[in-house]
Amino acid sequence: MKGGLGWIIGIILVVMVLALLFLIPKETGTVKVGVLTPISGPAAFYGESIVNGIDCAKQLVNENGGINGRRIELVVEDSKCDGATAVTAAQKLINVDGVSGIVGEACSAAVISMGSIAENSKVVVIASAASNPKVTENPYLFRVNPNDLAQSEAIAGYIKENFGLKKVGILAQNDEYGIGLVDEFKKRYIALGGEIKATELFTPDAKDFRTQLTKLGSSNFDVLFITALPAQHPEIAKQINELGKNWTKIADFNFGTVPEDSKNSAMKGTIYPTSIFYETVNSNAKFLSECIRAKGKTADVLAAWGFDALYVFANSAEKCTKVTGECVKENLIGLSFDGAYGQNRITDKQEIEKINSIFLID
Repeated sequence: MKGGLGWIIGIILVVMVLALLFLIPKETGTVKVGVLTPISGPAAFYGESIVNGIDCAKQLVNENGGINGRRIELVVEDSKCDGATAVTAAQKLINVDGVSGIVGEACSAAVISMGSIAENSKVVVIASAASNPKVTENPYLFRVNPNDLAQSEAIAGYIKENFGLKKVGILAQNDEYGIGLVDEFKKRYIALGGEIKATELFTPDAKDFRTQLTKLGSSNFDVLFITALPAQHPEIAKQINELGKNWTKIADFNFGTVPEDSKNSAMKGTIYPTSIFYETVNSNAKFLSECIRAKGKTADVLAAWGFDALYVFANSAEKCTKVTGECVKENLIGLSFDGAYGQNRITDKQEIEKINSIFLID
């Protein structure tokens, strides 16, 4: 009798657990993910590749069952690489479109500006090219690209190894990206024993750099480190030539390729630090390469970082019974993944663990 009663109680408990499982509502419909990146304006070069990479990641995830059976739906907005525009777009994505996360931003100013909205709304943002160290000071902001610390260390080391401890001048855009990269570069180059002779800043939308270049010309240096948007580099190089200066020019990270509008005679000899996309690194990189090729384009590292931003979001959301920002954020920390950029891990600093970099000379 005692054994029979225990058996009956066991059945009742099983039935109760199964009933509770059926009573828990399962999420249905698509998982909406916002894509916010520069589609127009001077940084559109970045946004085009990033959006293509994100779209390929969506295809891959949806072909493999989506997020717990729910397909990803993308809602795309243009940040124009502008903080105010990004804030308005992020508010729309969160409050009107009801996205579960935002991926793809390329510009530090845009990501940092939307940080308070992301944190207050508890919506994770995963950047694809924004590099300012301040980005990941916000607990809801992550990135899948190298930050300024990694970039500046590579550039400072390259100058020392290839030119010796030459005196350096700096021409930089006056925004979160330019200032962040310059500050980190200065720290690392000075720590190596190098000397920074002069720094001049220009507004992000500038087209005339003669005032800054003339001021730099009064300083005695050999290497000019330039941070600027892709469309600005050719004009800067042209104006340097007009002033008769033969400085060695080192550009900021251009992310895998020399932009088409930078290919002119004035740019000859410019050194481009970059990260490279390797399509043979794993199956996801191969998938991305083929997917981008089907769009009539060639995959680059920006596309890989776009792919990885959505890919890690999907991997984190997959672990959630309900896709919320808090759950996605918690699962992102320590996440190991085989991205299109290669095998990697999200650290507790909300950064990727591994980067690769090389230097190209146009």
